[in-house]
Formats: sequence, structure tokens, C-alpha cells
Amino acid sequence: MTGTKHRNQRNEIPWPGPRPFTAREEAKFFGRESEQRHIVQRIDAGRITVISARSGVGKTSVLRAAVIPQLCRRRKPEPPGVRRRELPICVRDWWAGAPKTPEEAFRSAMLAGLQEM
Repeated sequence: MTGTKHRNQRNEIPWPGPRPFTAREEAKFFGRESEQRHIVQRIDAGRITVISARSGVGKTSVLRAAVIPQLCRRRKPEPPGVRRRELPICVRDWWAGAPKTPEEAFRSAMLAGLQEM
């Protein structure tokens, strides 16, 4: 599906191919606004939100390029000496048979999130 009808004004195909979008590609990510709103509402309603669907439907892309940037933008600056209490992260590859244990997956996702702050 690389036909010309999917190209943008600069004649570029707007998706990155088989890999998920990243937060840096937020401006290129579009068409999933209702899912983004729904996920943010679910996150606001509780502490942990789990998104599960078949492979390749765009779960990681909507989280990385839409939900996480939105959550990061709305954080209020903390007063000097006060640490942030909210860190949006995307944890993957923790199911049985994956190379990481759930603890390792959470730890590496948290470290990656902290580095982006």
C-alpha cells in the first residue's frame, strides 16, 4: 500500500513502515484521535491502563506518538525541589517467552522515560 493516494504534500509516505511511530514523529501521526482520547480518559480514571490487541494494529504507535506526548505536555512544572509523581511509559515485550521478565521490562521502560524528561 504505497500508492500515491497515501502520500503527503511533500510526496512522502506518512508512516514509518513496519516499525511503530515514536514521540518524535508525533506531527506525522494522525487518524487515531478518538482512540487517543479514549486511552487518555481511561488513564485519567485509574492508575494502570492495559491495551491489548492483535499484532500490527498500531497499539505502540498510538501510545508513543499520541498518548504519551499529550500526557507529557499537560504536566505542570513542579516547584523547585519537588519531584514529579507522574511518568508516562510504554512497556512492551513482557509476556511469557519474551527476552525480559516483567520487572526488567518495567525497569527499562522507566529508565527510558526518565531519560526523555
